[in-house]
Amino acid sequence: MAALLALQLPLLLAGRVARRWVYSLRAGVFLSVIIFVVNLFTSSVYSAIALTLRFLVLLTTFSLFFMTTSPDDLGLAIDKIGFVRWLSRKWLGYPNALYLFRRVRNYVPILIPLLLIAIKRSLELAEALESRGFPGKEGRVSLFELKLGRADYGLILASLGGLSVSVWVFLQHYHVPLV
Repeated sequence: MAALLALQLPLLLAGRVARRWVYSLRAGVFLSVIIFVVNLFTSSVYSAIALTLRFLVLLTTFSLFFMTTSPDDLGLAIDKIGFVRWLSRKWLGYPNALYLFRRVRNYVPILIPLLLIAIKRSLELAEALESRGFPGKEGRVSLFELKLGRADYGLILASLGGLSVSVWVFLQHYHVPLV
């Protein structure tokens, strides 16, 4: 985990967002201290360190993504894959979404309101896009066309390589009991 955190530092410097990332860590450090202390009392020191580093890696990854991706590009990508329409059909197509969420007991109670707010805002975004001439009909064109470049393909290959190494390490060092 520490290596993953260290691998993101050059990306923060290349994206010229290192100073903004340090400011975003102020609240994250407080939460990571809470995570460390709680896990220190409930499990081992190694587990507490691992979970704290995992939280910091997630915080850094999402900070890096949202600090380097413009809202316009993100909106174009979401619109291109039809995520908003899919999400609204999948989750709000049910008669009572709260009933569905109550049936799933493995979710942390804080995630339910956050997910409902995210769905509501995604529908508002879809309505706003439709009112501005983005009806989602076939054959429409965007002002900017998203294309993958060499750096994108390189990042995809590096990610797949890292995933392959992670799976290999897991399979070599951890024995999963077969039931």
